Amino acid sequence: SGIDSTYDEYAFVITDFHPSNDGVALQIEFSINGGSSYGLTKMTTSWKAHQVEAGGSTLAYSPDWDRENSTSPAYVTTAEVGNQNTESASGIFSLFTPSNTTYVKQFFGRMNEVMSNPGSVDYFKAGFVDTTSAIDAVQFTPSAGTIDNVVIQMYGVS
Repeated sequence: SGIDSTYDEYAFVITDFHPSNDGVALQIEFSINGGSSYGLTKMTTSWKAHQVEAGGSTLAYSPDWDRENSTSPAYVTTAEVGNQNTESASGIFSLFTPSNTTYVKQFFGRMNEVMSNPGSVDYFKAGFVDTTSAIDAVQFTPSAGTIDNVVIQMYGVS
């Protein structure tokens, strides 16, 4: 996947995530063996601000999408991205010092999405991968079904 010690930060620009199923999340997994296996332990937290088209808005901590000492995938979006042609998600997810072999690997993401409710969500995810091994691969998957469309570009940030 091109993740090595060249950069201290890798930013993934995610554009037009469009799932085949309604009410789906984009998830991320991390690997320390070139993608041969995934499922590293993570600690995450998330919160969201959303406005529903029918009226009403909230700013909320999202404990249902957190991972505590979990090997389950971390959500990059909420589990509410819609599958209609007018519904999708875009944003940036950053992984910090993935090649460091002393400390855990921290990450942060911010996505904007049109959810299946319908409405708009501004979603924030932060956490760390609980490993001191170098992370050298990541994998993005949908929480259900397949991905109809997504563009993911990786940039090294110095």
